[in-house]
Amino acid sequence: MLNEIISFQKDLTLIQLQLEKLKEKFEKNELKRLNIDISPKLEIIPNGLKISLPEHPPKITIYSKVQFKNGTFSSDAYIEVRNRWYSLIKKALEGYNGPGIKPALVYIIYYVPGKCDADNFTTKFIIDGLMYAGAIAKDDNYEYVPDIAQGVRLDTENPRTEVYVLKHDNQFLNYILASQPRSPHP
Repeated sequence: MLNEIISFQKDLTLIQLQLEKLKEKFEKNELKRLNIDISPKLEIIPNGLKISLPEHPPKITIYSKVQFKNGTFSSDAYIEVRNRWYSLIKKALEGYNGPGIKPALVYIIYYVPGKCDADNFTTKFIIDGLMYAGAIAKDDNYEYVPDIAQGVRLDTENPRTEVYVLKHDNQFLNYILASQPRSPHP
């Protein structure tokens, strides 16, 4: 019975992905018909980059389902979503010849069509995509990306994701240290 549940869960996850693809295809066709550009975009801004992506990632639950296959754990949905986001970021950064920003502050804003929690989305695919595409330095550990922030805004007309990659100047750390109570002992 447990195997049946796991199998059904996998099937449901793949059906959700297929529904997302059909919805995406419909939306892209409709946007093309209305002559609206939906390609990822890059803008060079002071101290960094602004990347606009025409969608937001699916919620974490869509690719959290893992199955045991051929002796290893895997998730077709996880791999598919990861590759999609790597591709979007790579396309946005085509032609960018600047250096990888280090250390980097990454701020991600999800513009969504309806109410949701900011923590329903994962930043991992975006951060890894930035690293592989050369927007941030050779790694995404704390040495190169010490701060990541994310937020959610409502936009029913234009759901999207905006990613800001800024030169980190310890602004958060300085604020936190300045706001800490001073110890009476030196």
